[in-house]
Amino acid sequence: MALGDTITAELHMGNCDNLISENKNGIIAFMHINENFVLVTLTVQKNALGMLLSHSRKCAEEMVSMVSN
Repeated sequence: MALGDTITAELHMGNCDNLISENKNGIIAFMHINENFVLVTLTVQKNALGMLLSHSRKCAEEMVSMVSN
């Protein structure tokens, strides 16, 4: 996430919300939950990026309340 944060800061694009890494054997998504936690999810199905992001966002939103208490 630090790389994504650095790139978006240098380009004056605001904060990096998530980072996607497409690899030979699947896709990994990194999402900020807050300033201390990052959610990491993955799929081995190359055509499942939309589903991965949708479920990851929902999970991250639910986790925000868990880690803020």
